[in-house]
Amino acid sequence: MDDFGLNQQQFIVLNTINHREPVSRKDICSNLLFEKSNVSKIVKKFKSPGYVQVSRFPDDKRVDMLQVTRSGRLTVWTSMGEYKPAEGGSIIIPKNVEHGDLAGDNAQMMIIEGRL
Repeated sequence: MDDFGLNQQQFIVLNTINHREPVSRKDICSNLLFEKSNVSKIVKKFKSPGYVQVSRFPDDKRVDMLQVTRSGRLTVWTSMGEYKPAEGGSIIIPKNVEHGDLAGDNAQMMIIEGRL
């Protein structure tokens, strides 16, 4: 986590957004029992490196909905050590997936443009 400039609380918030997106700040606070002011500061910090995208809830314009961007998702995956770069650094695949095992409903692969 330190390699990405995230402390434990920031990582927990980013990971929660990643797993529950789209999610409101209020839902994050109630699920994690974090103070609203702390979550707001963390989300503000995530905007600069582009880890999260903030949009308005269609039914209530006062509510912000949070989603993780490609950069944020990559940060979560790599900081947890669940994913690794393939040859050339252009594709991220789960570490436990061997060549030829990418078929099936649960297989996931993400193509990343550029170097990691």
